[in-house]
Amino acid sequence: MAAAKRTVVHYGRRALPGDLQGPFDERYNVVKPDDLTANPELMKTVEGVLMYGMHQVVNAGFLDSMPALKVVSTCSVGYDHIDVAACKQRQVAVGHTPGVVAGATADVAWTLMLAAGRRLAEGHGICTATTTTAFDPNWFGKEVYGSTLGIVGMGGVGFEVARRSVGFDMKVLYHNRQRRDASVEEPVKAEYVSDLKELVSRSDYIVCCVPAYPASNGLFSRDVFASARQGAIFVNVSRGSLVDQDALVENLQSGHLYAAGLDVTDPEPLPRDHPLLTMHNVTLMPHVGTATMKTRVKMGELALRNLEAGLAGKPVEAAPPV
Repeated sequence: MAAAKRTVVHYGRRALPGDLQGPFDERYNVVKPDDLTANPELMKTVEGVLMYGMHQVVNAGFLDSMPALKVVSTCSVGYDHIDVAACKQRQVAVGHTPGVVAGATADVAWTLMLAAGRRLAEGHGICTATTTTAFDPNWFGKEVYGSTLGIVGMGGVGFEVARRSVGFDMKVLYHNRQRRDASVEEPVKAEYVSDLKELVSRSDYIVCCVPAYPASNGLFSRDVFASARQGAIFVNVSRGSLVDQDALVENLQSGHLYAAGLDVTDPEPLPRDHPLLTMHNVTLMPHVGTATMKTRVKMGELALRNLEAGLAGKPVEAAPPV
């Protein structure tokens, strides 16, 4: 007699990428949040949570409503939506998907750096406007080549951003909770800066690559932006919650910051009357740092391995620090 399938709730607006959904459905008794609402008794049988494309808040109340829960697996690097300490207290494993996202996310960081610095969106508008009859030879942008790059968060994404800077002959500064060893610093000639305000004061391009966790919220405060070098460019490929958005808007409007390139905001999408949507010096993307099929499949595969390990009572492959 075949063993009963483990019950896993899938929080997500879309199916898993590539060919992952079929085997997932076959392996587990997969339920959706609506199923739990319709039949609350199901919550007593849920042993696993898998999130793809939706960040369900996992707190003490959520955990207590699922007494059989063994593992929470999120298909994301950030885990600010999960109370990791509460999970540990209840012996619920937590898995996330760092590492595999680094290359694709770094590509988007560089897309935004170049677009913001060289005014890509504005230039496209000039080229397509029906009123354009000539190009202004003094329509300038900011140099990227030979500039100073300040990376905040020198994990996998930050290192890949730095690695791409070598071809642009950039000076690389980085700020991290802990200094990285020579194997990270030397290939990109990176200089560690322990104080965030000092880093932003010395950087032409400031790139936020910090994973989202509770302590990182509001990292880019009004004081930090005030410390930035005049005319610096701010790029965020992490989470919007790390940024005081009102302070960002003010610094862009005043010209203290030259421009911003944002793959993430808070909330997402922004309200349709938000000032960031109409500012000429802001380039926006719809949170697509990891949005290639190759990367999303790798993330899905890792999330499923984390889920399987947690259900088996084994250590997950990628767990956030507590």
